[in-house]
Amino acid sequence: TCSECRKAFNSTSGNVDSTSFLTSAPAGAPPVPTPPAGPTITSAVAAVFQVTTNADISDGDTSSITNLLASQGADNAISLREAILAANNTAGADTINFAIGTGAQTIQLASVLPSLTGATTIDGTTQPGFTSTPLITIDANLLSGTILDASPSGSAVTLKAFKITNYASTAVAL
Repeated sequence: TCSECRKAFNSTSGNVDSTSFLTSAPAGAPPVPTPPAGPTITSAVAAVFQVTTNADISDGDTSSITNLLASQGADNAISLREAILAANNTAGADTINFAIGTGAQTIQLASVLPSLTGATTIDGTTQPGFTSTPLITIDANLLSGTILDASPSGSAVTLKAFKITNYASTAVAL
């Protein structure tokens, strides 16, 4: 082993001090080249998570998807409203799937859903029992306003296999 390697190795912890080992060259060796600048990563890894209740409630921690998964609220479930809020608060493209029991489910809204503000897929084909007919129905309860507004996102939004019924004005804005 080289003397530089022995200096960088900590025999107590078994770790290598990479600050001196990786950034300096032995005496007389050519200088360590600076790596070229790479792309800047500005978003998180895409997240996929599931709506697990047909209740229209928001009692979980929607500050991020990670926080919502860890703290789903008193009902220990994730609503569509909570899923949209958490996706909006998490960088990167997100996919919202459904796992509300099996078969047809209706989500009766108490108010219009939050606008989608980033790249999001809401995928009704993931509801257990789906074959070709949508099993997820969003009952807008005769609410006025846009029930599902994807227009502010400026990003790719994909909506798959669900119905919106009983709306008083606009069901979906893209």
